[in-house]
Amino acid sequence: MDNRSQLGFYSIYLEDILNLEIKFNQTLSELSDKIDFPSEKWIFNKDKRFIKNSISVTVLFPYWLIESLPIKKKVKEDLMLAGAFYSRYILTLDSTMDDTQKDPQQLPNRLILINILQIKAMELLRQLFPSDSPFWKYYDKYMLEYWKSVAWEKEHSSRIRRWCITDIERIGGKSAPFKVAGAAIAILANKEEEIAKLEKLIEYSQTAIQMIDDIDDWKDDLINNNYSYFLCETAYETKLIEDFNHESIIKSSPKFALTKTLNYAILYIKKTLNIMKNFTIDLKSLKEYLVLLMYNVENVKRLSIIFPKAILSYGTSRFMDLQEINKK
Repeated sequence: MDNRSQLGFYSIYLEDILNLEIKFNQTLSELSDKIDFPSEKWIFNKDKRFIKNSISVTVLFPYWLIESLPIKKKVKEDLMLAGAFYSRYILTLDSTMDDTQKDPQQLPNRLILINILQIKAMELLRQLFPSDSPFWKYYDKYMLEYWKSVAWEKEHSSRIRRWCITDIERIGGKSAPFKVAGAAIAILANKEEEIAKLEKLIEYSQTAIQMIDDIDDWKDDLINNNYSYFLCETAYETKLIEDFNHESIIKSSPKFALTKTLNYAILYIKKTLNIMKNFTIDLKSLKEYLVLLMYNVENVKRLSIIFPKAILSYGTSRFMDLQEINKK
């Protein structure tokens, strides 16, 4: 999930997240000092902090799941720290696999960081969940899903091709950090019966957000030969398969590829909202975010028909306002 939630809209969690950031950085620095690892340079790559001018939905998602549940404050804090290390482990792993061609000299340091993050995440999770906890069967399941999804993506996203609906639904397979958070929170709150629905909610919401990110990240994806749904649709729409580069894409202004991609984002936001109707867990903040996101995506879709070059040049976030919901 990308940095789409502005501070004003989510200020209720600001103090908690600032404290989480401090604790995360302190813990990582202590670990790094033990092996003389240059943590300051490598922790967050270009984005060193959790918080700049916005809070990532990756950080907020567990807070939205847990906000209405009767879990003790100390347990919540420990779970959030474990989640921070685990999600950063997965995200760093994912970005390392994507970025090694751009700067292979970073690879040894990235691999060290990945191991540090994984070791600490597992240490913290074991403190929360004993070895016989049902949590671990879900953890193993989600990690297997993640690696299957990564393997599929590496095989199928390295070339321009037609996508089918099954391909699009596979996108949710890489949502391991969020599924692990969902299972952990449900088990701690004695709500294990909700996990199957949480899995679908997370898959649908991740698919929606990935569709939006594919438009925003198309330049990097093109450099990395990572042919997303949006890039493949652009290639077929513009008939640029043999001459597919940054300049030709901007010049061709693929409005139909933009519209199709955003339509899928809207479809999966609606699927997410629909499944939320059957929850016994109150997911008010997540619902509010998704309703607002859908409203913004619909606006971007209308703009993409008139100004496709602007969307391609500046990304969708330039045309979104996620601070307030009362703009309809």
